[in-house]
Amino acid sequence: MPIETPLTLFLGKDQQFRHTVYASGTTLVQIAAGTATPENIAGFTLSWMVKTRLEDVDSRALVTKAGTITGTYGATQATNTQRALVTVDDTDTAHLKACDAFWELARTDAGFETVLAYGVLTLKSGVHR
Repeated sequence: MPIETPLTLFLGKDQQFRHTVYASGTTLVQIAAGTATPENIAGFTLSWMVKTRLEDVDSRALVTKAGTITGTYGATQATNTQRALVTVDDTDTAHLKACDAFWELARTDAGFETVLAYGVLTLKSGVHR
């Protein structure tokens, strides 16, 4: 089940996002209680995308990044260190303006395409320039 999570990205800054992917049917209550079952994402091909409008075609995305997989899968939240890691470089967002946008982490393997996580992304200008 994809988990909806709000994120903030500072424009023109290097940033990393680490996403834990959970098994279908997982609830936020289970995650908060530490009883959620992680999904083993080893071998998945991952794409992380940001758009200002959901209906925009992918070629109009503000940011598109490949995700990598770090850590080791564990069958419980307590033992699972596996994460989908997305690295956004300062140059990926230096040209953008502050706004609210939509983000999505998806598995893109043929025949297995699915949304793993999503939410609203607040693009902010930082104090340091």
